[in-house]
Amino acid sequence: MTYPARNISISINRPFDDVYQFASNPENLSLWIAFIKSVSKNGDTWLATTDIGDIRIRFVVPNNFGVIDHLVMLSDGETVNNPMRVTLNELSLNDVSFIKELVNTPEWIKFIGDRNIHTYDEAKVYVQKIIENPHINYWVVKLKNHNISIGIITFIKRDYLEHYDIGFAFLPQHYKKGFAYEATIPILNDAMNNDNHRRILATTIQKNVSSIKLLERLGLRYEKQVKNGKDLLLIYSLNNEKPSINQITNTFFDLFTSAKEKKLQLEKIFDICFSVAIIIKKSIGKEEVFNIDSFISLRKKILTDGSLTEFEEYEVFEDTKIVGNLAQRFSKYEKKGYLNGSYFEEKGNKFFQYVKTVKGWKINSVIWEDNEVIRKSS
Repeated sequence: MTYPARNISISINRPFDDVYQFASNPENLSLWIAFIKSVSKNGDTWLATTDIGDIRIRFVVPNNFGVIDHLVMLSDGETVNNPMRVTLNELSLNDVSFIKELVNTPEWIKFIGDRNIHTYDEAKVYVQKIIENPHINYWVVKLKNHNISIGIITFIKRDYLEHYDIGFAFLPQHYKKGFAYEATIPILNDAMNNDNHRRILATTIQKNVSSIKLLERLGLRYEKQVKNGKDLLLIYSLNNEKPSINQITNTFFDLFTSAKEKKLQLEKIFDICFSVAIIIKKSIGKEEVFNIDSFISLRKKILTDGSLTEFEEYEVFEDTKIVGNLAQRFSKYEKKGYLNGSYFEEKGNKFFQYVKTVKGWKINSVIWEDNEVIRKSS
């Protein structure tokens, strides 16, 4: 979700390249972000020690636009996108004059269509209809340092499309500066983390080359052409694989829950894992390596002979990276129950690896390590 944004900033008198080189280096975060105490590399992310607990940060790749946007993954599992040059706020009646200017630019009329809005009152009616329609979402993009409106990001359920459509439009003077990409990413990420959006679409026309390039950079791929009235639209799509991965991961955790009214269904592991999947438990001074059969056999024994009762394990944080038909997930979990009559609560970390098959996603490996006892009593 997005939150109302208000920018507070100061200016510094230094060359652009100097500022970018300094600020884009994660090792310098503690020097310009007050609540960050220290930073260390952790895989493809950075682990920061802060006043509010440990957080993980992932920066965008180095670029020529000065973009240093980053994702912040909080200890409670929430992920926050932090764009550094722009803010996004939901469309309001305060934006009427800007919308009137935007929809009358030659580029809007050429690529999107003439809305026949020529007065403030006509623009106000147009904006009011957008605000009142639950299937239309507009965000106004503003420059952080100047609080100037420069464009919009849209997320709309159109009658002629099966899924929601993401879009963007900017004033011509702000083209080719990376603003559209920077502003679209948080909206797209938010949609991708919503299980209701299994696919995300976008529409454009053949002659809008800049739009096509941006859609492809965002990860959408050409799918087909659709006739809408007199217009021949190109449909681009992005399949949201995250809900499927969420589902099989939640199933894995739930396999071992032994609540009083819940029947164990350990055989479901064969539906979500490859038969040759490797599962490894890391402990101090040793590693235990299991295949599916040996892993299930040991857990079945302790879950049915009374050794482990009222057991529950659940994910409290995740960071999933999907590349093509491969995926990896870092997961923090907590678990609790009674082991040999003694109550315990523990925390730990898991890494999952997945492969997408013709029948869907499957787990091919799991590595875990219990790393903190929260509570233990006799």
